[in-house]
Amino acid sequence: MPIGRRHLLAGSTALSLFGAPALAQPAAAPPGGREALLIPGKRSLRQRVLTRPGAAYRAQPGGPAGAAPPSPLTPLYVFARQAGPDGKQWLEVGATSRGATLGWLGEEQSIPWLHTMTAAFHNPAGRERTLFFRDRDSLLAMLGGATPVAEAHQLAAAAQRTPRPADFPVVALEPAEHIDIKRQFYLLPILQAESVSLQDGREYRMLEVASIPLADDGPAQQAPFSVGIAFVVDTTLSMDPYINKVRAALSEFVRATAAEPGAPTRYALVGFRNNLTRQPRLEYLNRIFARFADSTDAEGFIRKIADIKATTVDSLSYNEDSFAAIAEAIDALDWGDIQGRVIILVTDAGSLAANDPLSGTHMGPGELGNKARAAGIALMVLHLRTPQGASNHGFAERQYTALTAVPLPTLGPQYFPVPNGDPEALDRTVRDMLGKLRAVRTDQAAAQASRTPPNPQDRAAMVGYALRLAWLGRQDRAAAPDVVRAWAADGYKGTNPPECLEVRVLLSRNQLNDLAQSLRFIIDQGRANLLDSNAMFDRLQTVAAHLARDPEALRQRGLESLGGILGEYLDGLPYVSDIATLDRATWRNMGGGAQTELLDTLESRLRLYQDFNRTPELWKSFDGGRDAGEAVYPVPLSALP
Repeated sequence: MPIGRRHLLAGSTALSLFGAPALAQPAAAPPGGREALLIPGKRSLRQRVLTRPGAAYRAQPGGPAGAAPPSPLTPLYVFARQAGPDGKQWLEVGATSRGATLGWLGEEQSIPWLHTMTAAFHNPAGRERTLFFRDRDSLLAMLGGATPVAEAHQLAAAAQRTPRPADFPVVALEPAEHIDIKRQFYLLPILQAESVSLQDGREYRMLEVASIPLADDGPAQQAPFSVGIAFVVDTTLSMDPYINKVRAALSEFVRATAAEPGAPTRYALVGFRNNLTRQPRLEYLNRIFARFADSTDAEGFIRKIADIKATTVDSLSYNEDSFAAIAEAIDALDWGDIQGRVIILVTDAGSLAANDPLSGTHMGPGELGNKARAAGIALMVLHLRTPQGASNHGFAERQYTALTAVPLPTLGPQYFPVPNGDPEALDRTVRDMLGKLRAVRTDQAAAQASRTPPNPQDRAAMVGYALRLAWLGRQDRAAAPDVVRAWAADGYKGTNPPECLEVRVLLSRNQLNDLAQSLRFIIDQGRANLLDSNAMFDRLQTVAAHLARDPEALRQRGLESLGGILGEYLDGLPYVSDIATLDRATWRNMGGGAQTELLDTLESRLRLYQDFNRTPELWKSFDGGRDAGEAVYPVPLSALP
C-alpha cells in the first residue's frame, strides 16, 4: 500500500542541531550565573540531552571520571561544547538550565532530547505487543505494506525465536506482561515523531524513542495474585431494592471465598449520600461499612454490611456526591498488598459537578479517573437508569463514561447501564462481575500459564485479565526493552491495533508545584475579571507550551516573563495538549460560559496535582533522595493544561 503523504513533526533539522556545535550560541549570562546553550536558530529553547549507559561526569574534558555516575536517561542541559585532548567533542552539563553545572560528558555518552515528553505502555490486554524497529525505513515499509497488521503479527512471532537473522528489522519487543510505571519506573523518552497518512485513511505516528532499563530495585516480589473488590453504593432515597441485591450477592461470594487459603479475593463496602450542609438529616456523606480485612471473617462481614440501608429523607438534589465516595474508597480503604484493585460504583444518579460548592472533591471525572489509575485501581460503574431519573441519565452517562474511560478500546469505558433500573438485571450483572473478577484470581502457577485474553466483548473479564497482566509484570520484573534508540508505531486514527503508548511529560515535584502556582494565578485572576480574555489566553498557552518543551523555565523565570515566543515552543512537538492546540479565534468564539468551564477544569486538575504530590510511591529520585523536590513523575499529558 503506497504512502499518501508524510508530515515531519521533528525531523532532520532537529537531528542535525547537535552535529553543528559551532552554531550554538550561549545566551547572555544572567545576573545569578550561566545559562544553558540555545538551540541554533531559537531565541529561548535550550539544548538538552539524555545520558547513555556508562556516562560519567568529569571535571575537565577528557579528565578522569568522577565517583558518582548519572543513571541512564538522566535529562541534562548543555552549557558548553568543547573539543577535548582526545579530539572528541565534550559537553558541559547541568541539571537545570541556569546556574551551577555538574561537569563534562563525552558527546557520544548522550542522546539529544528536545522536549520533556516520554511514553508509557498501555496495558497490553487485547492488543498486539509493540515492536521496536532498528530504523525508520523498516517501520515505514511495514506500515505501507498491503497487510501491516498481519505482518506485525508475523514479526512479533519471529522476534521471540533465536537466533534472529542478521538483517531482522525488529530489535526488541514489548514484554507480554504490563509494566506498571507507578511500581516499576521506566522512561521511554520520545526523541522525534513523524505522522504518516495512508491512502485508505489510516494514520500512524512513528516515534523514535530511547529505551534503557533503569537500575533494578531488587529481586521480584513473589506476592500471590489477590483481588480486592470494593462496592461504592448510593444509599439515598428509594435505593433499598438495589442495596439489598448488592448485599445478598456480596454475602454469598464472601461466604464462598473466605475459607480459601491466603484470602485471595477480598471485599469492601462503602455507602454514600450527599453533602450534609444542604440536608443535615442524611447522617453522612460517606461511610465505610466493611473493609477488606473484614471479609476474611464471612459472618462478621455480613453482620457489618447489614447496617447499610437507604435514607428516608430527600437529599434535596438529584445528583449525589458519588465522586467523594470513590475518592474515599481510593484513599481510606486497606488496599495494602492487594494486587488487583477494583471499585464498582452502583448509583441511579450523576455526581455533583467539580464546580459545585458542595462537592467533596472538586474533581471532574477525568481527574478522578487519573487519581484511580495512579493508585492502580480499575473503576466500573453500574448506572441504574430508572424511569424517574430520565432527565438525569444523559448527564450521568457522560460523567461515568469519562470517569471509567481507559485509553484503549478493549478496556474502556467501564460503564454498564441497567435499563429501567431493574433490580433483577442489577442482581445478574453484579453476580456476573463478581464471578469473572474472582475467576481471574487463580493460584500463581495457573495465572503464569494462562495468558490467553478473554473475549474483548466481555469487559468485566478483560478488566480482570488486565489486572493479572500487571501483576505478572511485577512478578517477572518486566522492564522496558534494552535498546538505546529504536522506532515504534503508535496507531491513532482508523488503525488496528489501537494506540499502544500513552504520552506523558516528565516533571519534577518542584516543576509540578510551579505549574500549580501558575494555574492558581491564572484561575484567580480570570475569576476576578482582572485579565481580559486575550491576556488569559496568552498565559494559558504560555504554561501549556513550556510544560512540553522546558518546564524549568516556568520555575526559574516566572509566568510574567515568558511571553511572545510561543511559536518556537510549540513548533515540532510530537504531541500537544488540548489548551496548546487552541487558537485565538477558537478561544474568542468559546464565549464566557465555555471559558469559565475551562477554568473549572483547571481547578479540578489542581486537586489532582495535590494528590500526585502527596503520593510518595509515584515519585522517582535520581539523586538517592537527597532533594525531594527534584524527584520526577511522568505526568499523563491528559492531566496537564
